[in-house]
Amino acid sequence: MNVGEILIVVFLSYYSFFFFSLLKSKTRKDMQTANIKMDELRSVPVKTLEEQKAFLDIKYPKNKFKFKKEMIYQVLISMGCFIVLFQFYKLQLLSLGWNIRAWHGILFVIITPIIMNMILKKFNLQKSDISVFFR
Repeated sequence: MNVGEILIVVFLSYYSFFFFSLLKSKTRKDMQTANIKMDELRSVPVKTLEEQKAFLDIKYPKNKFKFKKEMIYQVLISMGCFIVLFQFYKLQLLSLGWNIRAWHGILFVIITPIIMNMILKKFNLQKSDISVFFR
């Protein structure tokens, strides 16, 4: 495997976890309500300090970290799932027989999230991406 193929396989594995998380209705609804609140705050032309703090609290919620024993098992299971997905996508790319160069992988990693966010924006499930810099 070369660098381009590794980039694409890691990208596909990461986004697979993201799309699996969207299957949970609670996660979907939380993301939709957060996006609606952020859109309302974005529409205000001049924000007060409290509105700016509220926006940042919605965008980057503060969670107090507490270590629990169960977290070790969750991390191990997540790592196992990531390795299985990585191997699956690697075998799929090898079976296609494509020779993907590094610049192809970089273009794929830059353009694909922009396209996915355009689609997810229709359902108000978008995440911020590099397209913010193009506005």
